[in-house]
Amino acid sequence: MPWEMTRQEFSAPVYPRGKAGYEVLYHGTYSEHLPSILRQGLLSSKGSGLWASVKPGGDRGEVLIQFQIPPGTPTANRSSAGGFSHVEVKQDVPPGNFLSVHGPWPLLEEVEDGILSGPFVRSDEVRSRGGSWHEEYVQAALKGGFQVPPTVLREYPLLSPVGMKEGGVRRMEAGSSPAESAALSLLKQSDMTIEELIEEVKDARMLFDPISRTQVSGSDVIHALERLQPPPISRSGLKVYHATNPRDARTLLTRGFIPSAKPVPLGGSYGPGQGLDPGLYVGATERGVESYGRVTLEIVVPRQALSVPTELQQLGETNPLTALRSHDGAVVLIPIPPSAFRVVEGERYLRG
Repeated sequence: MPWEMTRQEFSAPVYPRGKAGYEVLYHGTYSEHLPSILRQGLLSSKGSGLWASVKPGGDRGEVLIQFQIPPGTPTANRSSAGGFSHVEVKQDVPPGNFLSVHGPWPLLEEVEDGILSGPFVRSDEVRSRGGSWHEEYVQAALKGGFQVPPTVLREYPLLSPVGMKEGGVRRMEAGSSPAESAALSLLKQSDMTIEELIEEVKDARMLFDPISRTQVSGSDVIHALERLQPPPISRSGLKVYHATNPRDARTLLTRGFIPSAKPVPLGGSYGPGQGLDPGLYVGATERGVESYGRVTLEIVVPRQALSVPTELQQLGETNPLTALRSHDGAVVLIPIPPSAFRVVEGERYLRG
């Protein structure tokens, strides 16, 4: 998202130049296809072939992939449609020849209202408007209560996170390496378990990290995924409850809770409460959380894993158990394995 990028990253060339003698092309696709494309590249044998345009904007889809093909690459069916020149590439394009990947970003006013459900605009279209839009998105994200990295906040000292959304702002920890960023991107763009993703990555020698825009060793990404796997916890801990939408419930049941890959509901918060923290908000009873989602999950966690949410700390609360019994609930900031989750309400919504 734009507020997760530094000003330099946002202002970098939107469409980097290709190598000398290479032809630069653009291919539109959809978000659900992106994880496999980042692993395998663009495959000419898929569907009706690999079609691309010679300038951005000539393809459908909320994701635009800019790539280059070396001299002598077989092409066919060059044509013009709707003012755009198109070409069919008759050879697979590996991720190593991707120049940039532009995905969907929410509109500025939607971010300010804490909404991520759309409508969307493609990221390259926003970045092409100029660097001033970066500050606009950072300010909107703070008002909407979204996570803004400290490195980005330092670039705008006049944008105070305190008071932007009822006294606080959620912060994030970005991946400390391209391998970790690539692993997190795969997790956020896929419903697969970590084990399934590892099996997929085993077939890829290199992967493309859309954050750093660099090639990453497949083995490094596998190690990063393994480090993200939540460790086992004792079943003799405290029972707490969390309600959410069916899609995020399935993720928690199959993958567990990974703080850095936390699924964010459409409203942008993770209730109960305002969702200022990057952890999993939980309550003491099913009834206390049922209004936050159709599926209610029981979770067994160590008592010491509970923390007081930021919004209650600001009111002077220091006891996690007292917070747990309050309207805002407590927050769990550690990884939780899927074995710690159990459905107690809303099973029917998970069958669809």
